[in-house]
Amino acid sequence: MPGKPRSRGYSLVEVMIAMVILSVMTSVIITSFIQASRSSRINSNAVAAKNIAQGYFEMLAIEDFERVGNTEHPDYIVPADYNNEYEDKELTDADPVWLDQALGIRCAVDFEFRGFGIAENGSSSMLVDNDANWEPDEWKGHTLFIVSGVGEGQFVEIAGNGQTTLDLASSLAFPPAAGDRYMINNGKTVRITTTWTYMGRQYQQSIESLICNFEGSDDFGF
Repeated sequence: MPGKPRSRGYSLVEVMIAMVILSVMTSVIITSFIQASRSSRINSNAVAAKNIAQGYFEMLAIEDFERVGNTEHPDYIVPADYNNEYEDKELTDADPVWLDQALGIRCAVDFEFRGFGIAENGSSSMLVDNDANWEPDEWKGHTLFIVSGVGEGQFVEIAGNGQTTLDLASSLAFPPAAGDRYMINNGKTVRITTTWTYMGRQYQQSIESLICNFEGSDDFGF
């Protein structure tokens, strides 16, 4: 009568292979979890940063028009020695905004006000502002308004621009003179940028929009 078959045990090689497979699977799962957690944190911080910028813009939009500018709205800068987002260090150079208080992350907020100024000189088809620093053709297709001075009340489409010049699509009846104030699109273009660091990498979110002179104020703040 044949004997009962004995239960087969696992060899050392089989055990080692199983341990390697289990280790690899565990490593993949942990890595995936960490990456998903990091992506979620980055996305949530990006939304928060965009909301911070939007909040500042909404405050600017209801501000007195003449107060909208660099002198009234300074940047919020994270001090150079603040480099550990997991520790709330004492901030001495500024008071940046909390972005992620759980991780001790603060964000810098940068305000840039563009699209207005005082003419240096000009002609019937050009305006020159030596204090400007425009990107090539960034104002192409927009409308130039002369809001004070010799050419006050005139407006014309912008055909293109250089770093300090606006080329006009049609001629002005009264060329802009030195000291004439102008605004593009009859307002001030505001760009607000939030910047923060997470796990050694820098991130940014920006919004840009126009604050119009709806009230028709004669005090432009520049």
